[in-house]
Amino acid sequence: MTGRGPINSTINLISSKNNPKLVARVFSEGEAIDPTEMTVLQQMRFLAGWWWVGFVTFPRIVREAAALFFRRKLHVWYRPEPLSTSIGRNADKIERQLEPLFRRYLKHLVEQSPEPLVVRYVPSGIADAQAEIMRSPQARKDPSLAAEMEFKVLTPAFYSRFVYYAHDFEAMFCELNENNTIWVSKPELLPKLFIKAQPPRLVQTTSYLDYGYFTAIKNLRRRPGRIERPLTSSQTGTATHTQEDIRGFRLSSMDGYVLAHENTKARRVYMNSVLKLFLADRIAMGSADILQVEHWFLKLLLAWIAMS
Repeated sequence: MTGRGPINSTINLISSKNNPKLVARVFSEGEAIDPTEMTVLQQMRFLAGWWWVGFVTFPRIVREAAALFFRRKLHVWYRPEPLSTSIGRNADKIERQLEPLFRRYLKHLVEQSPEPLVVRYVPSGIADAQAEIMRSPQARKDPSLAAEMEFKVLTPAFYSRFVYYAHDFEAMFCELNENNTIWVSKPELLPKLFIKAQPPRLVQTTSYLDYGYFTAIKNLRRRPGRIERPLTSSQTGTATHTQEDIRGFRLSSMDGYVLAHENTKARRVYMNSVLKLFLADRIAMGSADILQVEHWFLKLLLAWIAMS
């Protein structure tokens, strides 16, 4: 949204049966304020006049949400993943760390492809991350024969979900068709990137630390749960069954790429990020923030035991 005029917008939420559910209005009460043109004194005065709003409204939101969840037994839905034309949420710390690694891995796959491919990669959730055109060797040699594909990440949740999969093509199929975290202009070209003619060769490491990290990652890896979406009033619920994956999980192709091609610093970032995600799933209800609190509590407990 650009411009300096007043805001006057009415939002109508309508159910699938065309019944109005919520009407909200956002409007201006005064002249628009440009933060870049405010003096320090004006900024301090503005903050002093509005700092209390979040502290007053947030506890009320939490209380009402708790009442709906515990007393009314209403299901809590996470923010729906966006459409291909929407803007996704901002990435969290782990997703920001994984995005450049996934970008370089995708570029590695394109450069290893024997097919003439041009992939336009569009990231999500990171303000300074730019789209990138990736070309295979055959596409650079003869651009007229190249098949072009746009690979668009719709939500940064894709980066943290991708590392759970041991098989690349399974990840692409599930995230494209079931979870809608990515959009691909020509899905028929995905097998040329993510299906290998030969199984990846075993990667060896001389670092005991790397060996320990990746062994833990392999043992903790499991397929991520499907992203659930709320049903509309015209849909009926269907029973969901938890399926047990009986395959033996192994190091993924991206694990092998990180071990073989990334430097020590990037390997540490990848190992720490992935292990945090997997541990959070097991002992912190899937939240890296809760895992961090548990880590602090454990350190305080150990310090107390050592001092007593």
